[in-house]
Amino acid sequence: MTFPRDADGDALRRVAAGGADMGAPMSIDFSVAAPSKEAAEGVAAAAQRLGYRTDVWFDDEEQDLDGDDDTPPWTCYCTKSMLATYEGVIRAQRELDEIGRPFGAWSDGWGTYGNAGAGEQDDSGANAQWRRLPGANDVKNGPAALLVADRCNASGREAHVAEEVDSIWLYLTLPGSPQVDTDVWLLNTPAAPAAPCQEPYRSQAAPPPLPAELLLPGGARPVPAEGRWRLLWSEDGLAVAALLDGKAIGFVRAGTKRGRARFVRYGADSWALPWDSVDFGAVFREQAQAAE
Repeated sequence: MTFPRDADGDALRRVAAGGADMGAPMSIDFSVAAPSKEAAEGVAAAAQRLGYRTDVWFDDEEQDLDGDDDTPPWTCYCTKSMLATYEGVIRAQRELDEIGRPFGAWSDGWGTYGNAGAGEQDDSGANAQWRRLPGANDVKNGPAALLVADRCNASGREAHVAEEVDSIWLYLTLPGSPQVDTDVWLLNTPAAPAAPCQEPYRSQAAPPPLPAELLLPGGARPVPAEGRWRLLWSEDGLAVAALLDGKAIGFVRAGTKRGRARFVRYGADSWALPWDSVDFGAVFREQAQAAE
């Protein structure tokens, strides 16, 4: 089975590579970004009439980063069981764009657990078949590329490392939901400006990169290949670390505003808290030493 060489096609290739039966239906979550609770609820009502299951969420993490209280980031998740075809996901996103337009809302990417079965695990105990996949606009609204993703059975949470516009971030979701609970900046790419302005990134609904004055050596580099990344879960599944070439460069804990990153100076709380080896060791215990 072949797919076009674009974001949706790449996402579908990852679904197939994860072991999904592309000839059988699977549950796909489409996200619709909305400017207000009323707009998100309006989208939900319209989507329900078209057969979608819906859930409305507010993400105060993105509001904290932008510092803009006038346009809170509401999302309506619209879920349906369907064949994961290129034509199908494109048609669904266009359909949701159409019903969202009167509310000032827009289709904002998609994700799926696939249908390969929850019993297949890797040796870390996480479900290796799950992927939260970037669609045309991705989970954080920008043209992100997924670098690594995983699901922890212990907590029902998912984590992914994604390349955003000029930076790379680690995201941790709420249990059983694609909604982001907390996140942390990990790296800038070489294209990141020294003093980034918010607006160019806001217009792409992406988080801005870390300003150069807050960056430690090693914090800006070309995007590492997917095979160099790994996710490390705490025993209870409430924390996850991003490992690059086997070394932890950032981690997050459930219910916290922001995680810690290895290449950030003090004063960058909107992106990450500075690295703390003692904190990392307390969270990941015996696994921490090998990843330090």
